[in-house]
Amino acid sequence: MKITLINTSDAGGGAPVACLRLLKALRLAGVNAQLLVQHKTSDNNDVVQVNVSLWGRLRASYNFLAERILFILFNEKD
Repeated sequence: MKITLINTSDAGGGAPVACLRLLKALRLAGVNAQLLVQHKTSDNNDVVQVNVSLWGRLRASYNFLAERILFILFNEKD
């Protein structure tokens, strides 16, 4: 069985930590697993970055911001 975990980054928050722990547990169980990320900061060989060119990284960052800009601008304050 092959498993690919997908996340935005491999460091910097709770989701990346959880993904790396799950990846480690799957690898220890003998499963062929990898983590696919948008921003790679570790030297882990099981973590693969999607966009390696400068243009690809800029486009991915723009898309990430574009889908969240309305929530950022119009977030109601309690």
